[in-house]
Amino acid sequence: MMCIRAFHAFCTMGAFALLCGCMSDLDPMQRQSKYKPYADSELFADGRAMRLPPEGTVAREAIVDDPALTSGENPDGGMLEKAPLAVDALLLARGRDRYDIYCAPCHGIGGDGHGIVSDKMAQRLPPTLVDDRLRAFPVGRIYRAISDGYGLMPSYHYELTPKDRWAVVEYVRALQRSQSARVETAPADVRARLEKESP
Repeated sequence: MMCIRAFHAFCTMGAFALLCGCMSDLDPMQRQSKYKPYADSELFADGRAMRLPPEGTVAREAIVDDPALTSGENPDGGMLEKAPLAVDALLLARGRDRYDIYCAPCHGIGGDGHGIVSDKMAQRLPPTLVDDRLRAFPVGRIYRAISDGYGLMPSYHYELTPKDRWAVVEYVRALQRSQSARVETAPADVRARLEKESP
């Protein structure tokens, strides 16, 4: 009986070792030959493995457009008070779409800070975007928070293009206005409809 158990254990261990050997063949990325940084190389005349980028290469982080568009700052370094692109219905629709995907889970559909994720957070909750404090922020500051992240909020630099970030900023501004709009400031036809519908 002891021999059968020992044989069974031996076979099990052998099968396990064989399986591990087969699994290592499944991951060629770990086994491939490659140069490490600062290693020597016989492939190139200068003997270095690390190469300079081709002439004309532009770094992914480089500002190649209008600096205000990509940084949210004035040339003097202050935050922009007004978006550096035309705001129209199309931009606001894009902002709403991107906001609903990336922002609403934490900040809520209405910007009140009650989203599906934030309602389950035990740590610091995301701020409401429609209070007086955030209404006072220049648009450049909101843009930078989206670009760089803030507190527990991650950066959305890679998820949102600069134009999409500005679209979200302008949609947040529209949310802020909608939460504090007075009936007197509405156009006459809208005001008449609102007054008719209100009890």
